[in-house]
Amino acid sequence: LEYTLYDKELRRARETLDEIEHARAEEIEARSLIFEEGRATEEAIANVETEMKTKTNMLRRNKNYLSGLEDDNTAAMTLKTKLELRCKELEEAVTMSDEVMETNKRELKSLELKIIAAQKELDEKVQPKFDSYKDKLACMSNEREDAQKKTEGIYAKQGRGRQFTSKKDRDVFLKTQIKELKDASKQKQQLLSKKKETLTNLCRSTASGSKEIEAKTEDLKKKTGALEELGMTINEKKRVRNEMAESRKEQWRELEESKERVHEARDRAQRAFSNLRKIMPRATASGLDALSRIVEEEKITVGEQYFGLLMQNFELTDEKFRTAVE
Repeated sequence: LEYTLYDKELRRARETLDEIEHARAEEIEARSLIFEEGRATEEAIANVETEMKTKTNMLRRNKNYLSGLEDDNTAAMTLKTKLELRCKELEEAVTMSDEVMETNKRELKSLELKIIAAQKELDEKVQPKFDSYKDKLACMSNEREDAQKKTEGIYAKQGRGRQFTSKKDRDVFLKTQIKELKDASKQKQQLLSKKKETLTNLCRSTASGSKEIEAKTEDLKKKTGALEELGMTINEKKRVRNEMAESRKEQWRELEESKERVHEARDRAQRAFSNLRKIMPRATASGLDALSRIVEEEKITVGEQYFGLLMQNFELTDEKFRTAVE
């Protein structure tokens, strides 16, 4: 009887145990499904976050690039406006210059006609009268000088006749006058010599001044040429500077894009390692953490004594090998 009772109790316990085991298996399967769904959801969230971050970075880069383009466009429009105003001013100046030139041409033409008429009148009427009057004036001047000389001779004879009582006194006076005239002539000769020397010195200084002027002119030409070359060099340097500024802006854009790509690659690598740690066993993850801590504590040289994981020691050259398989 006891055996029968115990056997029935054992069968009931086994049935209960089977039911519990069956429920546990169903629970494990349901939990596995939930875990798979959670992991798929996490992967989807990570992918969405990655894509959102990539889009955000691309949006920021595009905004920066758009801002740079707007600045360039503003600068270009400003330069265009200035150039248009300058062109308009130059066109107005050219128009005014043309009008002034036409007016000057008309005035010049009228003046040339007036000059031709005046020259014709001068040649036909005034010049003959001027020549005749000039000849008459020369004749009258010569006649006047002759008359003055005769008058002075007469006055001199009359004066000497009244001044001297004898020929001896007259001769003494004349000798004195002749001596004074010789002294005056000698002084005039000395003065003439000095004037000639001064003239010679002035000619020499003029010649040296002409040479100096020629040298200064040549130097001025050289400096003008050097100034023109310097202006051309400055314009070339300005052009090179503008090109280098544009190249620098482009390099800044490329650098920002490279930084963004590096940042995205680091984020993807961190997410990949995080996903790797999620799917690997807990003991393996703990062992890797312990290994990293041991390398840091023992100060083991990386690259000589410690080389890291196997996947960290080779690089894939083709994208098709980047798919992980069991």
